[in-house]
Amino acid sequence: MTDPATRAAGLALFVTMTLGCGAGSIDGGEAELALDVRDTGASRRDTGAPSPDAAPEPDVPDDEPPAPDAEPADTTPPPDTAPPPDTAPPVSDCPTSPSNPPVTVSLDYKKAVYTKRHNWVLTCRDYAYTASSADHKSCDSSYSPDGTRTGTAKFTFGAVPKGRYVVDIQSRHTENRDPKGALVTVNGVPKIIMQTEGSAVVWDNHGTYCLSGTVEVVLDSNTNGSDSISAVRLTPTK
Repeated sequence: MTDPATRAAGLALFVTMTLGCGAGSIDGGEAELALDVRDTGASRRDTGAPSPDAAPEPDVPDDEPPAPDAEPADTTPPPDTAPPPDTAPPVSDCPTSPSNPPVTVSLDYKKAVYTKRHNWVLTCRDYAYTASSADHKSCDSSYSPDGTRTGTAKFTFGAVPKGRYVVDIQSRHTENRDPKGALVTVNGVPKIIMQTEGSAVVWDNHGTYCLSGTVEVVLDSNTNGSDSISAVRLTPTK
């Protein structure tokens, strides 16, 4: 496609040559006509037309509809998919009941149930212990040792409110206790508690557990050594 400036320049040249060849002279009207045609054609320099090296601008039809205004960007933040951290529900592997909260409970050695009762001394001191000598018969008529110093003492807690509890075991420490330690289980979870250090009734920690309902704590004196127990305590904790 030829641009308008080029077409106008060509037309002016054609008219000039035609008039010059026809009569051999140009009157004022003809010269004016030629001048008018050349002026309307305007040179590339006067009109600012692009140079031949420049890429032609695309033709845009006059009836091209104006571009619609761009839609404004949506700045609305996306809805939250999770509650803020300060309102998120707490995570707990041992939930408690507000109507039945955990409470501290304890049982002393007199409330325990014993197997091989004849190896246990219960009425000579304020704690229970296994023994093998005849020296304790005078203060405990049910004591009749077979020499093995074996037997169990089971403490049963009923209707324990659900919660996390620290379980402590009270016993009399002495150098005469089993050097291998006393085996104590809490609902079947075992732990060896050393009772040979010191010479007093002390509390030893067994561990922290999520407990509820029936809780059984057992001292299993299963070796040929003397074990002792005075009480078991469950204390709520977070």
